[in-house]
Amino acid sequence: MPGNVKAAISRFSMANSYMGPWTNVSVKDVASTNFNVKVFPNPITNNLSIELSLEKEGNVLTEVFSLAGVLIKRQELTGQQGDLKYSVDFNEHANGMYLLRIKAGANWVTKKIIKHE
Repeated sequence: MPGNVKAAISRFSMANSYMGPWTNVSVKDVASTNFNVKVFPNPITNNLSIELSLEKEGNVLTEVFSLAGVLIKRQELTGQQGDLKYSVDFNEHANGMYLLRIKAGANWVTKKIIKHE
């Protein structure tokens, strides 16, 4: 292989493989439209409070995932139309970041939660 081609390949490989010390990964909160959910406090120590408004009576599914995607908690409630307030117990879980997914009818939201004692 000619020297200039070898050097070009080497520069291309290094430029595309090095991410540098400034690389970061983030998880953004995502939601279906018009689904307002309040989650507090965040960061949490023990219990996470959740408040949402239901358009009609129905099931509310709450799931907590590790960042590896492992389901670590699942809670299903039946709520009446209007405001619903409930809590999720984090006492037995280690400090770290979790993903909280809440689904009510066709509405859903995913939020990042940080546990820190």
